[in-house]
Amino acid sequence: MKTASKSARDDVLGRVQRSYPRLRRILVPLDFSGQSRRALRYAAPVAARFGARVVLLHVLEKPVRDAKAAAARLTAAHRRLRETALQFLPEAQIDQTVVREGNAAREILETARLLHADLLAIAAESSASLGRLFKGGTARRVLRLAPCPVLTVRKG
Repeated sequence: MKTASKSARDDVLGRVQRSYPRLRRILVPLDFSGQSRRALRYAAPVAARFGARVVLLHVLEKPVRDAKAAAARLTAAHRRLRETALQFLPEAQIDQTVVREGNAAREILETARLLHADLLAIAAESSASLGRLFKGGTARRVLRLAPCPVLTVRKG
């Protein structure tokens, strides 16, 4: 009787495990604060477990008019994203780094849509630019409108 029970349980567990959505791409917005790095630290083992690749996003909220300065800022942001990613992820798990200009919430949502993110891992609080994101209505907007599940990482 134990064999039949174990077999039935294994069959149910097998179906449950297969019913989980496949995670292929995890989007992690970073503002380079300790809290946003914490979100990346949480996303890394999830990516490893599911064989997912990680996209790192940084949003520049203040536009720069000078073309040379804008290009230098963009290059520096991409370099810093990659350096930060390599502290937590093997190179093979890094899908790409994305730097966008504009409103942080809008750019996070748009990037998640454009890249067909399967999961968004984001800091719930931050001392830097994303800190403004998670105060008041903007946080509710990102959480409410995200096109995929959102893993929020709280301070602590």
